[in-house]
Amino acid sequence: MRFVWCYKLTLFKFILILIPTSPSAAQNTVITGSSLSSITGTITKVSSVVGGEASLPCDSHPPQRNDSLLLVVWYRDDNPVYSYDTRVSGSTGHWSDDTFGDRARWVDYPNSGLQVRDVRSDDRSIYRCRVDFYVSPTRNYRIALDVIVNEHED
Repeated sequence: MRFVWCYKLTLFKFILILIPTSPSAAQNTVITGSSLSSITGTITKVSSVVGGEASLPCDSHPPQRNDSLLLVVWYRDDNPVYSYDTRVSGSTGHWSDDTFGDRARWVDYPNSGLQVRDVRSDDRSIYRCRVDFYVSPTRNYRIALDVIVNEHED
């Protein structure tokens, strides 16, 4: 009986050591040192310079073989700013509000996400990407876009 208890205790300690170093645990971070520090959970940080391009990642590949993408909606402060609806063909399946206008475009190859060009300093925010599938449950991702401003430019 003492051997079983000792074995369980050793296994428990091993698991405690392993969890903080696993990739999934390392991704659950809080961004500190900025106004974004009140946000907890998994956040992907993306940086860009003013006038540059930013790629905001959002995995839209279905987890099941018999499933496919239905709808992707991007939010900023809980307000929709961009959407891509696969049920509508052509460019009419893409919608963008004044936040991005024509500066943003959904891409799904090689990695799915929102491509933003001519990044502005007021694009700095935390965005949420919601992905809906026909069969699989909805996924949500949060991306913190940090915009670097060159102080020496006029």
